[in-house]
Amino acid sequence: MQPHSGARRQAGAAYVFDYAGGAWQQLAYLKPPQFLEFEHFAASVAISGETIVVGATGEDSRATGVDGVQDVFASDSGAAYVFRRGPWNNWYQSHYLKASNTGVNDQFGSAVAISGDTIAVGAFAEDSGASLIDGAQDDDFTDGGNQGAVYVFTGFIE
Repeated sequence: MQPHSGARRQAGAAYVFDYAGGAWQQLAYLKPPQFLEFEHFAASVAISGETIVVGATGEDSRATGVDGVQDVFASDSGAAYVFRRGPWNNWYQSHYLKASNTGVNDQFGSAVAISGDTIAVGAFAEDSGASLIDGAQDDDFTDGGNQGAVYVFTGFIE
């Protein structure tokens, strides 16, 4: 293990523990495949059965939707990562989630929840002018930004 150099400050990590035989034991140490400084991975975490969802409010990609291509051109847009438990308690990343209208500083992943095959991801600083369900997702709402939004993903959990 290398000494802490500060190169990955506030990158974040999620730890998975299991209670067995009267004691807690660490099963996994989760990180995204591309992790940079100030990603804030594990700003939020939810688990249901064999699936863990981890929010990363400082992730910087402009990708949209499910399993898009990551880049670094939308600062603090945020992301959520879906991990599944495989054979022999091995955890692997199964999906990478982004907002359908990714925007700079939206902080998608500030809250995550999972129930069955449905995942909800909050973006508390999302600033579109949309209202109610499936409203117009314009990214340039200027009458008081940061209203926030919740994005719902369903049907793709293995």
